[in-house]
Amino acid sequence: MVDRLTRGILRADGALLNRCSRSKPPRTVRLFIVACSRGGDGWLWWSAGLLVLSFGGTDRLQAFSAAFLSACSAVLLFARLKVHIRRPRPHGPHRWARIAAPDQFSFPSGHSMTAFAVCSALFDFYPHWWPILLVIAVAVATSRVILGLHYLTDVLAGAVIGSALGAIWSELLRGAGA
Repeated sequence: MVDRLTRGILRADGALLNRCSRSKPPRTVRLFIVACSRGGDGWLWWSAGLLVLSFGGTDRLQAFSAAFLSACSAVLLFARLKVHIRRPRPHGPHRWARIAAPDQFSFPSGHSMTAFAVCSALFDFYPHWWPILLVIAVAVATSRVILGLHYLTDVLAGAVIGSALGAIWSELLRGAGA
């Protein structure tokens, strides 16, 4: 039964990816998708860190530390998981995107894991920012599927693990600062 379920999930994963690879959204949408993916390369997280340090109020050092440690933990963890799990990245021609993958394995998505780790950590300190944090994390994660760099299950796993890392670090640092 588990094999049948796994095969069904992988089939759906491939079908969604093929659909994304064949579609060609308008130019402005394509630029936004590429920007979201590139933002997840790291510059978005450093920018968020600078904003938190500059305008984050009394919790800014704890919030920055939680986000930074969450991101570092995510990078270390996804690097280990990818090499251990060894799920190949999607292959085949993409209709409009020509972005090189940063490594050869896809599970879990490092961009998604880092996005959700940082945003989850910041959410704990700034709950009123939740709409923008969620939009940013989802945009980065979704861009990876649309660009043909990940399967949906890669980004979902990254989102769950990253959210947990962010929650753990923010809880540890909130407790240490109390």
